[in-house]
Amino acid sequence: MAIAKARVRDRIVRRQEILLAAGRVFMKKGFRLATMEDIAAAADVGVGTLYHYFKSKEHLFASLLAESTQILSDRLRAAAEKPLPPSLGLLAINRAYADYFAEYPDYFRIQMFFQNDRDVGDEFAKERKKVEKLARENFEILAAKIRDGQAHGMFRNDIDPMAAAIALWASYNGIFLVATNQPLLELAGMSVETLLSAAAFVHFAGLGTDQAAPPVVHEESGRKASNVSLADLQEAVRSAPWIEPAMIFSGMRMTFQPEKAKGFRETYEYRLSGRRGGTWAVVIDDGKISTAEGSAVGPAIILEMSDESFLKMVTGQIEPTELWMKGELKVTGDLQRAALFRTFFYPEAGTPRAT
Repeated sequence: MAIAKARVRDRIVRRQEILLAAGRVFMKKGFRLATMEDIAAAADVGVGTLYHYFKSKEHLFASLLAESTQILSDRLRAAAEKPLPPSLGLLAINRAYADYFAEYPDYFRIQMFFQNDRDVGDEFAKERKKVEKLARENFEILAAKIRDGQAHGMFRNDIDPMAAAIALWASYNGIFLVATNQPLLELAGMSVETLLSAAAFVHFAGLGTDQAAPPVVHEESGRKASNVSLADLQEAVRSAPWIEPAMIFSGMRMTFQPEKAKGFRETYEYRLSGRRGGTWAVVIDDGKISTAEGSAVGPAIILEMSDESFLKMVTGQIEPTELWMKGELKVTGDLQRAALFRTFFYPEAGTPRAT
């Protein structure tokens, strides 16, 4: 039984290796000039082995495009399901797309350049419907997050969510295409991270609502509303080039529920290790919250963990109690008051929380 499972696993791994190698060959030579012999050599397998997995070059290409689109769709969906407020949730989706591009640059290029190539034969026609269905779902993932932001008063209601989603998608595709031209980036003195941060800033400027309203979540006419200001969103984007601990701390004001923290006063200090680590102070004072980078003055509760553990915790991938039991979270101070911290933030109790 174990041997059979190992063989299945090896077969899956080998198939993925062939697809990755094929992506490199197709990008270098194009679909028409690439041969199965070229792909076999790039994947370090025999041609016979290659035909054992794919019956033709057309079949291989169709599988490559369909499976690469599925990988992207799975990642976007997982990002959308993270328990973040709509504003940061939108950034999480875009971050997932950026990570996909960084990990599979050849897949991205193939999706951009060959998706509508009519020379790839009938095999691709069989997969085209699947690819188009996944593409529509990807647009809907973004549109749904924008609708959520509109429902909470974080985004403007006079913008069509699907049109905004497609515009966002197009702008990020443009950034990734620029990223494939390193000399152009060097000439402009820009990095991909700088462009992504600038794009997020522009998007929030267009989607954002009242710039002066305080960040309060409340019930209004039977639905939840929020007066999160554009300034809050801009502050979160400025705090880090992408989703990092600094952005989470800046974004806490956007998810804070003042009415739940009435009468509560406490000072927390987060000490995060790792490349994106640092120290942050969070003060809750009778329904008000303030955050600042640096050590707190007389913190009653100190939480120490890695930057990766912190990001997993605030995005709902792992519970604080599990981190604590594994020894990956150290808490100095009152454990009960440390646990209360999460109850002051949106989403509501009973659902995964972002903080």
